[in-house]
Amino acid sequence: MPTGTDKRIRSGAALDPNNPLGPTVYFHCNNGSLYALDANTGALRWSAATGNAGGPPVDATWDTQPVSSSPVVDSSGVVYVGSADGSVYAFNPSTGAQIWRVVLNSAAVEPVEATIAIGQNGILYVGTRVHPVTLIGGAMYAINPVTHTKVWSQVVGGNAGYVASPVLDQAGFIYAPHFDKTVRKLNPADGTTVQTWSDLGGKLCQTPSINQNGLLIIGTSAFPGHLEVNEVAAIKISDPNSSVPYWELTQVGGLDLGNTLGSPAIICTSSGTTYVADMLGKVFRFDSGGTMMAAGWPTFQCGNRRAGKSITYPSAIAELPPFTTGDSAYTAVSRLDVFGRAVGQSYGYYDGPCGYQDNGYAAALWVNNGISVPGGCSASYYLGNTYATALSGAGDVVGYYSTRAIVWPDGANSSTFFTDLTPPSGFTSSIAMDINSSGTIVGYGNTASATDVVKWTKSGNAWNTGVDFGTTPGNWTVPTSISDGGHLAGRAKFVSGGQPHAFLFDPLNGIFNDLGTFGGSQSWGWQVNDASGTVGWAQTTQGYHRAFLIPIDCTTLNGHPEYEVPALPGVSRLDWYSEAYGVNGLNQAVGRAQNQSLAYRAFLYKPGNGGVIDLNTITLDGGQTPASLGWTLTQAQAINDGGVIVGYGSISGRNTAWIIYPKCQD
Repeated sequence: MPTGTDKRIRSGAALDPNNPLGPTVYFHCNNGSLYALDANTGALRWSAATGNAGGPPVDATWDTQPVSSSPVVDSSGVVYVGSADGSVYAFNPSTGAQIWRVVLNSAAVEPVEATIAIGQNGILYVGTRVHPVTLIGGAMYAINPVTHTKVWSQVVGGNAGYVASPVLDQAGFIYAPHFDKTVRKLNPADGTTVQTWSDLGGKLCQTPSINQNGLLIIGTSAFPGHLEVNEVAAIKISDPNSSVPYWELTQVGGLDLGNTLGSPAIICTSSGTTYVADMLGKVFRFDSGGTMMAAGWPTFQCGNRRAGKSITYPSAIAELPPFTTGDSAYTAVSRLDVFGRAVGQSYGYYDGPCGYQDNGYAAALWVNNGISVPGGCSASYYLGNTYATALSGAGDVVGYYSTRAIVWPDGANSSTFFTDLTPPSGFTSSIAMDINSSGTIVGYGNTASATDVVKWTKSGNAWNTGVDFGTTPGNWTVPTSISDGGHLAGRAKFVSGGQPHAFLFDPLNGIFNDLGTFGGSQSWGWQVNDASGTVGWAQTTQGYHRAFLIPIDCTTLNGHPEYEVPALPGVSRLDWYSEAYGVNGLNQAVGRAQNQSLAYRAFLYKPGNGGVIDLNTITLDGGQTPASLGWTLTQAQAINDGGVIVGYGSISGRNTAWIIYPKCQD
């Protein structure tokens, strides 16, 4: 290496325990090379040129000590790294051979200092610095690693651009921390800005982390003469109306914070114990309120495991417990939110933790595998016979009490008593069934002559009077699901006195589409997702129920056997039943299906991904399966984009509800 060459290692390290050569650690050097070492001995495996000689350029005003982009590893072992030359490189993990190089801006160099983030869809997301000479840069790019092409770009510019790295939530949204005190939530499909949090306390040089309760934790750095403060801020990413921090810390233990780099480390405790180091040599500890958000992708999602360790989060199974002294057989779980919180109904002393002794059925909220009532202890003794049907990521919980549609505003996060949702004029009853990310609630209600769809729209922290959304020709329409885009799914009669069919409501043309059947008389739509479509069940000509997953742009099951979910492995008979109840944005459906012995088993299905999976057979953390742990999983009810699944079954012969979730790892 020539004399005077910059030999500094200014990147983080990435560990790949699954490299074909054995456990391997990667790092990026300012001499313009990426190195792969034997993780056990430190021996060199290979090195590869990256065009990073000297590291990213020094900006005398904003970035006097730039670092180099750290390598990351995807689940197949491919190594990616950004470079000061404005490129992203991909390398073979065994040989170090360059697989491809993508130049981000062919007209001008946009140095890459931030580390790449990898989405569950495999797309690479990378931010660029503003070049101190040309003043070009400060953009976010999405790269398809299969075609090694740019999918989209979003140019912001600014003083220094992106020094800190983006992170992703369980739904795949990108949170890009721009140096100029702004965090942007970007749509992974096209890079458009969904939401912005601006005017944070100082410059953003620290990569954020996200906890399980949907708080993005990030440190800010004060630059002299700019009226800024060093702080740790929490952004409530689940609230679509927020634009400023949820809370801010400028001191911990009576000590002021200094500038922050690196990333907050959130460990696996229910209180979300978090550590932040500053540039004054201090390490601060505080509780963020929730463990780190686990995710199904290995390297860079949600923070913490930023080293690029190429191993997915292992799954674990746990019981969704009933209320105190309650019988678990009476537990009902209905829906999940993006953070893995679940709602439904349970039995027992539901307000015992609040100091009361009311026993019976009540709406239930499960967070981190513990049970409580929505809204906490705020008038919890009035919750008997309530039922929670759904919740949003923002924390609003909906359901019903007798024949009254109700909502707990922010009920998953704070102490708020439920309020009635006002039905349209002339309605004698109403039930709330689902809520989407914008807070729109859908349900149904009865008039003297029909059962109609009812929608309640959110305005501020309250909901407007319900709107009669109409009904089908048979005067009976019961929606069970609303998507973020306004699609509705459920069950309706399209002929007076006829059999109920699954329906899909298209918000673009305002039509209730009769999805039909597989030749039988009945069907039912259970959930709809804008990306994946609608799931439910439909009868065959012989009258058997068959689960279906139909794309969002298709309007009938009739004559389309390809939308039928296949049988469980090993089933050769024809007289089996199945139903699908949940679907996420990754085209994964869950439900129940009968095996060769006609016993129901919970299933997971993704078209073109190896068929239907019996969830009793999946490998959990530690190498065991639910079956080997004594579980019999009979029905999966819901799944979110993070891979959290809830459903019903039994443990050692006792009926109960369960949750399968990505396990947090320190």
